[in-house]
Amino acid sequence: MNYQKYADKAFKKIKKYGSTIIITHSGKKEYDPATNAYVDNGTSVTGVAIQRNYQQGDIDGTNIRMGDIQFMASLNGKPQSNDTIEFEGKNYTAVNVSALAPDGKTDIFYTIQAR
Repeated sequence: MNYQKYADKAFKKIKKYGSTIIITHSGKKEYDPATNAYVDNGTSVTGVAIQRNYQQGDIDGTNIRMGDIQFMASLNGKPQSNDTIEFEGKNYTAVNVSALAPDGKTDIFYTIQAR
């Protein structure tokens, strides 16, 4: 089955209702003598996402805390836990990331728990 068409369809739906998301994975900091500063050689992943709040019944105080939010995101790369998320002018930290990939190869979209 061609799951890429489902990934493309998910991107169109999320783009229609969502906003731009930028996810930055911090890398190893290296000294740059030209600027006399340490620079982060991390990478960024961009895409579109929809922000959702957790239902009161989902909040258990341990895994999902009050104030946590969920993103459904279509991205051009793979996010990881502890990545920094920028969405609509606010910054969050990724707590848990899971991919919907029915064939184990094609990531249709990602669900990201953030604080």
